[in-house]
Amino acid sequence: MKVVVKNALYTGAVSLALSVALATLNPPIALGGPGDLNSINDGRDIQSGTYFNTPGSRTTFQNSGGGGLWLHSGDLVRGLESDAGKVPTGNGGTLYFRAPGNVIRFDGNIDVSAVRNGALYTGNGGKVFVDSAYLFQNGSIFANGANGGLVQFNVGGMTAGPTAKITAQGFGGDGGSVNINATDTVDFSTRLAGGYLRQGRGNL
Repeated sequence: MKVVVKNALYTGAVSLALSVALATLNPPIALGGPGDLNSINDGRDIQSGTYFNTPGSRTTFQNSGGGGLWLHSGDLVRGLESDAGKVPTGNGGTLYFRAPGNVIRFDGNIDVSAVRNGALYTGNGGKVFVDSAYLFQNGSIFANGANGGLVQFNVGGMTAGPTAKITAQGFGGDGGSVNINATDTVDFSTRLAGGYLRQGRGNL
């Protein structure tokens, strides 16, 4: 694995492991969309909106046609944990982006932060999982809460563009985690000086 780092000033820590989990599971296909609970959303273009999952479950995005996934610029995917009636628990949700052997592109933003009541988070940050052969990230990923959430990439390689950012901060509790497991080049050389990763505790 080759990690390309040109500006090594950053806040946070990245775990770069020589492993990749490109699962070959074939989960059942179901039509899904914003507002659905524990849904499997099929197709190349990821729809903007809020998705709900119950504790221990997740929202899945995949392309059964064999191609990759694309979250377009200006779009936002919001993940929230809820009960079976879609009443939020206060915690962020769990989103899984699955494209083994293909490319995932995030030009828009992903937010699995906890619900806020004024300036305070009412729960913990959620989780974002990515399994793909390659990831291009230009948007932001937020997994903040009273305790920070988890962002985990299992990829062959990755490029973070000049506008990319990941935050998994805990406000009052423990900081979250950002894990990048890759078998090839991970290039965020244009982002490190600008604080691409933010973990640990933060202040409101």
